[in-house]
Order: sequence, then C-alpha cells, then structure tokens
Amino acid sequence: IAFDRDASRIEVSQPVALDFGGFGKGFALDRACAVLREKGVVSACLSAGESSIAVVGEHPLSGGWPFSISHPLRRDEILVELEPTDESVSISSTVGAGTAAPERAAMIRPTDATIISAPRYAVAVDPLGAHAEAISTALLVADEERAERLLNGDRTRRFLFDFLRGTAIPDQS
Repeated sequence: IAFDRDASRIEVSQPVALDFGGFGKGFALDRACAVLREKGVVSACLSAGESSIAVVGEHPLSGGWPFSISHPLRRDEILVELEPTDESVSISSTVGAGTAAPERAAMIRPTDATIISAPRYAVAVDPLGAHAEAISTALLVADEERAERLLNGDRTRRFLFDFLRGTAIPDQS
C-alpha cells in the first residue's frame, strides 16, 4: 500500500482489504461517552464487544472500574488487572476467541508486509477509545524495536504479551 499525501491518493499493487472495525468501535465509544457526559451522566461502562470497553467517571461504588484480562489460552490465568477511570480499554490478539473466524483476515505489519502469526496479545488503555484501538493494534503488529517504543510511553497502560516466548514484552512482573 502506498500513500501519496500530496495527491491524497492510495495505491496498491495487489488486492487488499482495510478493516477499520476496531478503530470504528473506539471512535463510536468516544462519541457515546461524550453524549453521556453532555447529558450529565457521571458513571457508566460501555462495551462494544469484549475487546473494546470505555468507562465514564468512577465506578458507582467509588474508584476505578475493575477489569481482569484473562489469558486467551489459559482462562484460569490473569494477564493483567486494570482499574480505568474516564478511559477506554482495547485488546488486540492473534489468539483466542474469534481469531479463527473464516472471514477474519491476517494481521499484517505495514512496514514490511509480514503476516503476524505468532501468538500475541496486546492491551492498551487511553482516554480516547480510538487511540486505545490504534495502540493495541500497533503493538500487536510491531517488531521488537517499535513495540519497545510504543510501550515506553506508559508501561502501566500498554501491554504486549508474546506467548511464543512465554513472556510479556516487557516483563510485567
């Protein structure tokens, strides 16, 4: 895929499909949260599927909204626990429920067209759902150097798990 910014044109050398579903869910959650806030709602939890969640304000019982992200291959194991407040959570994965659906296309690294087949799982928390979606997908397809740069911003809000190695990137201990 080549993007000519000056001509506002995208060119491809072979058939390609672009899926803006994750970003679209994040954007829709952002808009829904904005409407709720405008109407005076101070506490809400919205879900656009298990991989896209947004919360408005604190939990009604105070504090952040508690979420446990389960290991996609070993459901009795927790990968990370979060308590977002006025934030969105996005999960991108190459493993687990829904990744083997017949209509699902491969995840491709845009810099070198590598198909990402390694068992990986990325979680991103951000005030904007659209950003969380973009970050979790970018983490999932990033090479090690780029993943490290993406994680460097806030290691309490961005997580990448590489199940081939059996470790988190970076180590979450």
